[in-house]
Amino acid sequence: MLGRAHGRAGKHADGVPGPAQAGLGAQKTLRAAEQDRPDIVAGRAAWRTDLAEVDPARLVFLDESGIDTRLTRTNARAARGKRALGKVPWGHWRRLTVLAALTRDGVVACMSIAAPTSTAVFQAFVERVLAPALRDRPDVIVVMDNLAAHKAAAVRAALTAAKIDHRYLPAYSPDLNPIEPCWSKLKTRLRARAARTLDALEAELAPALATITSQDAHGWFRLCGYPTPN
Repeated sequence: MLGRAHGRAGKHADGVPGPAQAGLGAQKTLRAAEQDRPDIVAGRAAWRTDLAEVDPARLVFLDESGIDTRLTRTNARAARGKRALGKVPWGHWRRLTVLAALTRDGVVACMSIAAPTSTAVFQAFVERVLAPALRDRPDVIVVMDNLAAHKAAAVRAALTAAKIDHRYLPAYSPDLNPIEPCWSKLKTRLRARAARTLDALEAELAPALATITSQDAHGWFRLCGYPTPN
């Protein structure tokens, strides 16, 4: 792993002017170019209008993310002018898929599996994990992106059978999903733990999830445009 050497602001250790001294701009925040398409613009506007009257307490955002045994911190301290070096496995590594549901109060359901998100995997998550977790919350609206497994007939039938209302985000709109920054915090914690086996990674998952607080969730909801009370 290559980290950043900490030196005087404005110049690199080799005397080359840094971005601020050279007059360069800040780092870009990237988004999908497709968001500029008229149909996507209209879909995003309609989404915001439709959700404006919905109490954010009813919203449950569903998604999945991959974690693996290569996770390593991306930054470290080093002496001025030196590189921070680290090690990460390249040849042999294992992967888990984490499926989770986020409300404004935090993560309410989670499942991990050493397999990609197929229709069967997602249906099992809905039936065995999500539905029991939401049994006492009959007025929720589950929100998902447009992954094929999310829209499969079997999954929609499972949600209907559990009497769970559901909606799909506009295309190319991860910025409207507060579970995206949730994944970022989770992976930051797991990077620090550097688990190198599936068993170790699985063992670190619950403590990492425990670091996600209701305060975090409220902030992520606000960031994505779903105002919550202070």
